[in-house]
Amino acid sequence: MAKSNGRKQKTSGWNQKEKPITFKRGSFTGTIYTTSREIRGQTYAVFRSSYYQPDGKRVVKDSGSMERAQQILEDAAQAFGRAQPDALSFTPEERRDADAAMEILRPHNLSLYAAASQLTEALSALPTGMSLMEAVRFAVHRNPSNGTAKLVHEVVAELVQDRESNGCSERYLSDLRNRLAQFSNAFPCAIGTITPSQIRQHISIMKGRDGQKLAVRSRENHRRLIVTLFTFASQQRYISRENAAEIAEIDGLRVSERPTEIFKPEQIQSILNQSTGSDRVLLAIGAFCGLRAAELGRLTWDCIKWEQQVVIVGADMAKTQSRRVVPLPTNVASWIATHIDSGSTGKISRYTDVGHLSRRFSAIATECGVPWVSNGLRHSFCSYRLAQTKNAAQTAHEAGNSPSILHRHYSELVTQQEAEKWFNVMPCERRQTRKPTKSARFSVTPV
Repeated sequence: MAKSNGRKQKTSGWNQKEKPITFKRGSFTGTIYTTSREIRGQTYAVFRSSYYQPDGKRVVKDSGSMERAQQILEDAAQAFGRAQPDALSFTPEERRDADAAMEILRPHNLSLYAAASQLTEALSALPTGMSLMEAVRFAVHRNPSNGTAKLVHEVVAELVQDRESNGCSERYLSDLRNRLAQFSNAFPCAIGTITPSQIRQHISIMKGRDGQKLAVRSRENHRRLIVTLFTFASQQRYISRENAAEIAEIDGLRVSERPTEIFKPEQIQSILNQSTGSDRVLLAIGAFCGLRAAELGRLTWDCIKWEQQVVIVGADMAKTQSRRVVPLPTNVASWIATHIDSGSTGKISRYTDVGHLSRRFSAIATECGVPWVSNGLRHSFCSYRLAQTKNAAQTAHEAGNSPSILHRHYSELVTQQEAEKWFNVMPCERRQTRKPTKSARFSVTPV
């Protein structure tokens, strides 16, 4: 057998499907399983020793080398031998039964004692009135993989690949990878063997990189993606629908709603006055048309239709993957007309990452002494637009969400007079508003 040179072994490309190694010493039987564990982005080998004590209790110990795993079983075998009683006297019939039992167990690499211990453990764990075969049939039904038990990390990889092929955003994919990586590290086993109680326990004790317990919202985000993982596994027939339904029924954590923060009209005016070029274009459209930060990052010049006075948010840009047409308020032209060229093409944003765009906006607000509000542009639009129109369905359609969300987060935050003031915010040095021409070239002030 291969020996380890150190406590931790790098395992780039490690094969987690390596067959278990059976360890036998007389009537003692143990097993060494090979798996891996990821710590701070580095994968290490883990050698798991498993055996049964004379009292029938199962013992599982992890070590960083095959040599140490073997030594654990060697020590356990010696302790097992010392704990054995003197040889029993068998009748001829008992001897024949024992020989027949050992012959039956031989293909499974189990001693008579280990088999009796496992059987006793299984019977004691069964619900009252349920036979062992009933429990086995139930387990097989919950794991419809035709003998191919899918490990958690394998299903996670398939889920991420599926979402990539469906065009999900990189931000969502990154969140999916990071959160489910923690889950697969905590459960290096077949996905069908995990119970709802184990998942509840896992979520309740989750900690961040600083060792502190995760906030309620963060743990709830983990729970939602775990449910997504099990739903996907059910669709792939790796687990039963009943199993996925049980996981989905795990109670969500109660997350306290944060108060919706918005900008005041004089604040957005200061921010826009401080901005230039494409920054001003995107800030104005975000504030007065309500596009999400990710949608602003994907917006192209040809989405701005000056003749129709609308902004087109294509299905490939929208979070909901449905096309919508947003009115272009008259004050937007005062802010961005001189920065638009009717012949311009491509993306408006100079940043490919939403985080970079948000940090740029935050820096502009800081320069003019205005505290930046996360998602403040969209929150402000929804609040002021709902107060202006008094029509939740219309505002929801323009914002690309639902009337219930609007009532829940944005209703009664501002007055109609404040809304009219918001949509009449103009540059300090007012210029004559004009439509873009081919001679009006777009210019960008370097960051």
